[in-house]
Amino acid sequence: MAITKEYLDSIRFDIAKQKYYNAGKVDAKLDELKQEVMTLIEENEKLRRAAADVKSAKDEIGDAVINAQAQAKATVEQAEAQAAQLLSKAKADADAMTAEAKEKADKILTDAKFQASLLLEQAKGSAEKLAAPAQTGAYGFSLRQLEAIDKINKQLDELNVTHATQIFRLKQAMMKMATEK
Repeated sequence: MAITKEYLDSIRFDIAKQKYYNAGKVDAKLDELKQEVMTLIEENEKLRRAAADVKSAKDEIGDAVINAQAQAKATVEQAEAQAAQLLSKAKADADAMTAEAKEKADKILTDAKFQASLLLEQAKGSAEKLAAPAQTGAYGFSLRQLEAIDKINKQLDELNVTHATQIFRLKQAMMKMATEK
């Protein structure tokens, strides 16, 4: 049975003759008890409402945390996907630039070799022209032959320097492109 105001109001004591109960004192005590119980009932109701409010707030906070976690997970997944896409694009761009640089380097090297072969052929032709009229004996060289040999050596040196310079520039360009990536 629940303790309610009605229950407490219903409690009555019959006064018997020659008993030493004082009805006024008993009623006063009951009224005191009733007042204390009513205070407890009111406090209990306040606590129940507060507990319900706390439960409601807890549920709202839990929902907010779950939503925040879901949004954070979605944001991380989106960022990872974007990062992977950017990385893939950067790799493709780097591969394309490397291929282009290699193609240019191969073309420059091919051109340099071609120019070197042309210069070598010209030098040989010049040497043969100069050497034919100025032949002396099997043991000595004429002044004209020495000049032709000197001229050929200079042309070969220039060819080697040109070729080496072009190769060096190619290597520098390839290193620069590799470091920029």
